[in-house]
Amino acid sequence: MALVQFLHDHFYYLIPILWIIGYFLKHSSNVPRHAIIWFLFGIALIIALIVFGLTLVAFTKALTVAALAVFIHQLYIQTVKWLKSRR
Repeated sequence: MALVQFLHDHFYYLIPILWIIGYFLKHSSNVPRHAIIWFLFGIALIIALIVFGLTLVAFTKALTVAALAVFIHQLYIQTVKWLKSRR
């Protein structure tokens, strides 16, 4: 099953939204860094529960979206660091 099909009707649009929220949480002095992923997962889970109801599918999709948002962010960070080190 393709990831886009698994994430359901445009639910993958939540990934950049979580990325932006994570950016603001990271630059906030009130949120510890280790808690950011939990906030992102919580937001994704609330939205998934609203869209899909109280099911295992909602939990799985929220986890997938939050994980992809963090993974894409890390790809960006690590690529920028690698490019800077080559100069």
